[in-house]
Amino acid sequence: MTNALENTPLSELLADLRRVEKELLRRGIVRSQNSAVADLAEHLACEALSLTRQGKSNRGYDATDDRGDRYEIKARRITSTNKSRQVSALRGLDERPFDYLIGVLFNEDYSPLRAVVVPHQTVLERSRFVPRTNSHKFTLPDQLWSLPETKDITDELKHAFST
Repeated sequence: MTNALENTPLSELLADLRRVEKELLRRGIVRSQNSAVADLAEHLACEALSLTRQGKSNRGYDATDDRGDRYEIKARRITSTNKSRQVSALRGLDERPFDYLIGVLFNEDYSPLRAVVVPHQTVLERSRFVPRTNSHKFTLPDQLWSLPETKDITDELKHAFST
């Protein structure tokens, strides 16, 4: 089977990508022109858990629930060339900017692979401070899903993705 895109000129591929990005922005799935992974994770988590999404430049958390709990949403897309599960830097972690972290792993095709809700204290205990970036490094290993204090929300995210 031949890849339908393999002979497509780069300029055309990039134009198609731009059109898709614009449409995702118009639909409110993504909120910026940055990587779609972070915005997609926020959108799906808010849909799946009925969270209220905060403003784009809100510091320390991305969403809240009806009790006022704050959620930081982090994601990573696993690809054939990059299997890393490290999420983007967490700044000000000692100041407790969120109550829970929602970690989302995506497959290469952007479909949800796994998702988990992790209490702030667990994130703090399982992260590593990196002085050079003044931030904490946190990863989403499989064993995170089996901790008694975490909640697996994979099914909820997959349902939100399919609707």
